[in-house]
Amino acid sequence: MSSMAIVERSIYQGPNPWSSRPVVHVLADASDAGPDAVSRLRLAMRQDGLDAGADENGGLWDSVGSIIAGIALEMQRSAGDRVSFCISQPGVEPGTFDVVVECRDAVLAEAALDLTVRLLSEILEPGQAGFDFEREFERTIRRIVEARPVRPQEDAVIRAAEERRIPIRWVAPPSLLIELGTGIHLLRYRDMITSHSSHLGDSISTNKEMTLRLLGEVGIPVPRSIPVTSEDEAVSAAEQLGFPVVVKPLSGSQGRGLGVDLRTPEKVREFYPIAARATRSGKVLVEQLIEGAENRVLVIGGKVVAVLERMPAHVVGDGVHTVAELIDIVNQDPLRGRGHTQILTDITPDAATTDALERVGMTLESVPPAGQYVRVKLVSNVSQGGTTRDRTDDIHPDNAHLAVLAARTIDVDPCGVDLITPDITKSVWETGGGIIEINHEPGPRVHLVPQIGKPRDIGAAVVDSLFPPGTPVRIPVVAVLGNGAADEIATAIWRQARACGITAGLATTSANVVGHQSMTRLDLQGRTHHRLVLHNPFAELAVLQVEMRDLEPPGLLFRYCDVVVLPDSPGESRGAHRAAARVVLDLMPPDGSAIVDVDAPGLEDIRSSLPNRVIGFGVDPESELLQQWRAQGGEAVFVRDDIVVHIREGVERSISAPADLSLPALGAAIALELL
Repeated sequence: MSSMAIVERSIYQGPNPWSSRPVVHVLADASDAGPDAVSRLRLAMRQDGLDAGADENGGLWDSVGSIIAGIALEMQRSAGDRVSFCISQPGVEPGTFDVVVECRDAVLAEAALDLTVRLLSEILEPGQAGFDFEREFERTIRRIVEARPVRPQEDAVIRAAEERRIPIRWVAPPSLLIELGTGIHLLRYRDMITSHSSHLGDSISTNKEMTLRLLGEVGIPVPRSIPVTSEDEAVSAAEQLGFPVVVKPLSGSQGRGLGVDLRTPEKVREFYPIAARATRSGKVLVEQLIEGAENRVLVIGGKVVAVLERMPAHVVGDGVHTVAELIDIVNQDPLRGRGHTQILTDITPDAATTDALERVGMTLESVPPAGQYVRVKLVSNVSQGGTTRDRTDDIHPDNAHLAVLAARTIDVDPCGVDLITPDITKSVWETGGGIIEINHEPGPRVHLVPQIGKPRDIGAAVVDSLFPPGTPVRIPVVAVLGNGAADEIATAIWRQARACGITAGLATTSANVVGHQSMTRLDLQGRTHHRLVLHNPFAELAVLQVEMRDLEPPGLLFRYCDVVVLPDSPGESRGAHRAAARVVLDLMPPDGSAIVDVDAPGLEDIRSSLPNRVIGFGVDPESELLQQWRAQGGEAVFVRDDIVVHIREGVERSISAPADLSLPALGAAIALELL
């Protein structure tokens, strides 16, 4: 039996009693460890150069939970996840530990915790059959990283949204869909397609012949091209255009089926079937070859945000290794990986490699002289193993304007405009060149870490195009804590918002409503379902009842809150109620508002968590605590002689309010400027 094991685990995707961040919580049980467990652990830590602590008896053992948390967190960091939070504490039973670690990927965090516990078990009780930490790390952690759907561009968008405090929801894979914002401000992103993208524009851009025709009609320089459906037509078209030519699928991506610099009818015939197999329509485009460097110009939000010069996959000879061996060496670059798992893609030798080498009299077994540049693909696409150099700061204004004009003409944004020109720093009108196609899913990963030059923050460009700085990114959220009266308070706030012409959403234990439309189904009654409001595209305000069970896994479904109402909740444990209050109060911005009962016990326990604006209320306008609150300059609302009185900064005013607005609801209505 293992000397240490995980006996319980919980995954929190939203704010929770442990943290406002996503975390995994486990209960680790080491009660079966042998009597010499502490000394074994101390010896192992000293051998690894770690501080084992001064206490020779219980001190180190008490910190086992912290050791588990720290190692599991470091494993996630080594896998590339940006995590920093972890805590631990002794469990209720002797020899157990509550361990909590932040996670960006719960599957990865769980695997890290499991592997950490197995590692410590081996230290405490050596000899577990077949346990090899390095092998297990590769088998679990590395495999999870390679298999998970989050790619560099998605991570860049998520990071940019987090920096702007935009709510994010990662919709379950394999869709790779990210939702940003809430309510009427909710927008979506997937593979460089956004809620602002034009379906018609995307459709046009996949038809290369139509794209070139429309671009040419507005004066953009493009290559002459002819669509064909047979080898004979392809040869005839090439002779009409004049060699060299390009043969490509009418619709395709990632360089598949592309033949470039074809100089003879035989080469055209050779590549025609390859191009035909790569297009659904069966049509192939024969195109005039434009000489020059290929540049991917990324247009987002009507602006050029990044430019890359794309260079075909190549190797540099050393006079020792064969071309095949040099390719293997290049593929060892940590920036490279299979498919789209890394910034760059591995070079895969194929028929295109054979063709490229034949042009210079080589094969995969040739040994190039030291320093010789050898192209192993003719296509400049990164998906074919190509490399990149950032040219964002170099592009001539005329060339940038043509890229933006092309995107606007086809009505596709974001997009990648492929511009070929001998010199990106000079106007294409001076040097010659032209735009050869537009990609509506441009793959921004290459801009994030170019092999040469400055990285570009594509995630921020995407987020700013969806939510220009200064525009709303989410709807206001009012959280009313507790049960019983909390339902009535939330409903009263919702009614007042509706009376002011706001399409407000309500989620309580008895109702889920947006505007005038009830969203409650039979299987939802008796619970709060915040997502029904937060993800409703009509909702302009969310009023949510929050019970203790809403903090259970997977945690709260909202990460930001503007108004928190804390009525006294006699039906709940006061300690639990205060703990829930702290969780929700931690989600508030500096300009948020808390509505509190100044007569309720335990207010001092959460005072340090309260925001700058606190509106106190008291049923008895003459109560000693309310008088103290007012004397200290606190904002307050109460009823005196059947008149609602609001005091702020020493100024008293009377409020005309509906009779169904209780004092907590009145405080929230004041904070929301509904009165």
